[in-house]
Amino acid sequence: MIHAIKNLVENKSCSVVALVVGEGEQRDSLELETKNLKGHVVFAGHIRLSDLRLVYYASDIFVLPTHHDPWGLVINEAMACALPVITTNAAGCSLDLVKNNGFVINPGDVPGLSSAIEKLMDANVRKALGEESRRIISKWTYKESLESFEDMLSYLYHERMET
Repeated sequence: MIHAIKNLVENKSCSVVALVVGEGEQRDSLELETKNLKGHVVFAGHIRLSDLRLVYYASDIFVLPTHHDPWGLVINEAMACALPVITTNAAGCSLDLVKNNGFVINPGDVPGLSSAIEKLMDANVRKALGEESRRIISKWTYKESLESFEDMLSYLYHERMET
């Protein structure tokens, strides 16, 4: 994400500010890496659960550039707040939830992430994809979750039987 922001800032292709939410052992090194990106990357740290929706509503885009996440529940939350989403195919939810409401890229694909962010700089595109996010997630119930899980198990079973 930081490399994508750096690309966008250096190419002056769009004005962007990334709000990084959460804590972790890499925070210090990431802050050091963003030293030259003052004002373009803001580290918010831990946000109380009761305040998290305010962060979503203050945002224009939601990005989860994960290298591994069995699901990525934050995508559900962002979609409920009508945000277009960008994630990777390493997030389990990308198969079920990201359809005409954002972009799915490969983990570590900095040019792909930069391009997706750049496309979402268009307010009309953001609005349309955000509305689609809300429409998709409003129909996502336990039934759909169960069906998705069953589909995954069936797929894994058939893959195993073929090998």
